[in-house]
Amino acid sequence: MNSYKIETFQDFLKVPPDKIEKCLSQFSEAVIMASHANALALALGDPKGVEMRGMVWNDDEEDKLTITLQFQHDKATQPNP
Repeated sequence: MNSYKIETFQDFLKVPPDKIEKCLSQFSEAVIMASHANALALALGDPKGVEMRGMVWNDDEEDKLTITLQFQHDKATQPNP
């Protein structure tokens, strides 16, 4: 299994041409999921939302997508009860 770290558009050029469509499809799914997580974070009072810095795409011939998101809880931004 090959893995590709994607942090810039240029990094997509590391992916073999015959795999780009699958990589971009999974990237699209990841952005959609991150967008939903961002909306949730904002609704819960996190003024920064989600920061998406990149991804690692695994060419594993599976349609499995794993996303890891980290939220930082800042008590100063939480409303008082």
